Formats: sequence, C-alpha cells, structure tokens
Amino acid sequence: AAECVCFPESVWDQDTMGTSEFDASDFCMAANPPTAPFSGVLCSAMTIYGVPCVSSRYTRFNRLNLLLRATASNLLGYSSSTWDDFSNQANVETKSYESLNIVELGAAFALGYIDDERWDCYQNHYNEYSWQDLDEAFVQDCAVELGFDESSWTNEEETDLADVLFSDLTD
Repeated sequence: AAECVCFPESVWDQDTMGTSEFDASDFCMAANPPTAPFSGVLCSAMTIYGVPCVSSRYTRFNRLNLLLRATASNLLGYSSSTWDDFSNQANVETKSYESLNIVELGAAFALGYIDDERWDCYQNHYNEYSWQDLDEAFVQDCAVELGFDESSWTNEEETDLADVLFSDLTD
C-alpha cells in the first residue's frame, strides 16, 4: 500500500539518501533509466507504481547539476538536508501540484515534475487530497490499507502503521 502512493522503501522509512541498504536513487534509476529530453531528470516511459518516476528526486543533492541544485534551493526552498533526508521535509512538499504558485510550478517542471500525477504522488504523496480526491485518483484503497478512513484522513491523524518499517508492512 505504501508503494501505491509512491513511497519507495527509503522514503517510507525516512532514511537519508545513501545511508540505508536500499537507496531510492538506485531504485529509480535501475527501474527506469533516464531518457531525453529530460536526461537524468525524468525516467523513461516505464512507470513505478503506475506513475512515471522522477529520478532527480532520488539523486543526492550534491550530485544534481548546478542548475537543478539552484532550482531546488532557490525556488522550492530545499537544502541538502531537506533534499537528502526524507524525514526532513521541505515546506513545498506539503502542497499539491494544484497549490503550487507559478514559480514553484516552473521549478517543479525543471526538476522533471511535468504534471500533477508525478508531483502529487512522489512529492506530496496525496497528502493534500480530500478523501473524495483520493477515490478519484484511484488511491483511496491504498489509504485504507494504510489504516485510514475518511475521518482519520480528513483530520490528518496518524495510523498505527506510521512507525512501521516498510519491510514490516504486509501486502
């Protein structure tokens, strides 16, 4: 269920990129090698969890090219710690694609988030969606599997699975 809302293991477990046995950057790149015109930013037409992967997000901050680092830090408010440490979320990650301002949209596009599907799944993990929006995005069943119901989702309550490691989640 965590995978259904675009939580690779390292992200779910809130690891720092490159410190866990499973590195999200290796995961994304191995599954979907980057192709033009977003070489190194947007993975190929293959998808992970049904949503095309954005490899730049799973690349360590210091390995991004200078333009992408500047875009992430100056326009979206990331630092190396908020980019590399999945437990240290940048404020922009709390916004749905629809809520991004024009500057944030441009920056998101430059990083490979060329549509709402990619942003809302990999960055926001549908957190700003209403219960009805989850149903329309076909991920409400995943939220239920993670222990949410309409009330707990709407009231932003944590479920019993919030502190469970990815490897301990059942399919």
